[in-house]
Amino acid sequence: ERLDRAQLADALDAARQITNESARAKVLGSLAERLDRAQLADALDAARQINDESARAGLLESLAEHLDGEVHQRVLGDALAAARQINDESTRARVLGSLAERLDSAQFAEALDAARQISDESTRVSVLKSLADLMDGEKRQRVLAETLAAARQITNESARARVLGSLAEHLDGAQL
Repeated sequence: ERLDRAQLADALDAARQITNESARAKVLGSLAERLDRAQLADALDAARQINDESARAGLLESLAEHLDGEVHQRVLGDALAAARQINDESTRARVLGSLAERLDSAQFAEALDAARQISDESTRVSVLKSLADLMDGEKRQRVLAETLAAARQITNESARARVLGSLAEHLDGAQL
């Protein structure tokens, strides 16, 4: 049975009181599809107060799914900004990859730029490959060439072999 508006307001208030930011973000995200516009605005306010960039980015992405038009894109932009601030490169790459398919072209370019800033080659290869999968034509080929160049820089031979093997199906004959 579904919660009524008052019960949802209580649940939203209870979620806002959770001190663990990851847990708070998870609960707020799970409530998102049931919230009305005013409650979504409250959840957005709560999301913006989360200091943990990964939790904030994930919650903003989740909330954006329930918003329309300009507000939707603005919230995705906020999620992207939070993702760019994530210190752990693996987590940053995962969040960028998750957000990418929902971004407009300018935001996608920003996500691509953020992916290029990742210093760990294996992680950079992974996120560039996932972004390239969302592209087509010449842009896709350029990003795949960049991905291949990063893969070649991996010093651990077994890691390089694994990454090159996963790239092989995405490369054209000239790149192989």
